[in-house]
Amino acid sequence: MNGVQLRAKLRLQASVAQVLETATVRSAGPLPTVVASELALCAPNIPPKPVLYLGRDLETQAIVSLITLKDKSAYIAILGAPGIGKTSVATAVLHAPDVVAAFGLHRFYVACDAVGGRGSSLNALCAHFGISEPNRGAAAKALCDILAEERCLLVLDNFESAWEAADNRADAEETLGLLVTVKSLSLVITMRGAERPQSVPWTRPLLPPHAPLHDDAAKQLFVAISDISEHNAHLAELLQLLDNVPLPLVLTANIAQYEPSEELTVTRKSLPM
Repeated sequence: MNGVQLRAKLRLQASVAQVLETATVRSAGPLPTVVASELALCAPNIPPKPVLYLGRDLETQAIVSLITLKDKSAYIAILGAPGIGKTSVATAVLHAPDVVAAFGLHRFYVACDAVGGRGSSLNALCAHFGISEPNRGAAAKALCDILAEERCLLVLDNFESAWEAADNRADAEETLGLLVTVKSLSLVITMRGAERPQSVPWTRPLLPPHAPLHDDAAKQLFVAISDISEHNAHLAELLQLLDNVPLPLVLTANIAQYEPSEELTVTRKSLPM
């Protein structure tokens, strides 16, 4: 799909969405099957909304408030340690009602996990938007033209994959610098660590790197997934050993569905910190 085809598809999806909205308002009954299938067509190519999303309401609302300011682009970096929940926060932002209302179908998500090597960040973006232009300058222009058509939100997830390697950093910075020339674009990146790329005029106030979950949210998350009670005698110690970090919490909670909490605590204590 080239850039022209993508723009035509987005316009078609917007028209279908408007028709569906009108049909939903006028009818109290279920939509016909053919209309329901068109509704699926209108869903943006973004990850599903997190099912268990606890303890991040303040961070999420702070980002939503910044990127939904009328007639103003925002540039946000979601930072933090591995497994802290950066992708979950970015995905929750994409699905927030105020963000959906502000950007509609023009919410885009690009995973950068596999990005590496010179030119890869721009190549990954062009591939996502169906741009096959071999000339770098022409490809960059085509990308900017697509993003400039409507107010839009672009999330670049795990951007450290494109940025951390010393021989690739200049190229990644150049790609970010290109994106912020598009006045209708708001940009959110997730990155491991506490350092932001330098080519973006980040929106103030700058958001601090994400901290571990607070105790209540960590407990709720663990209990919701595992097969143990919130009053379990070993739960508090186990959560402390896991540092309330979401990813190890989720992984351990799944194991706790069939392993006793006491054994999990002993095992965790035996592992290097």
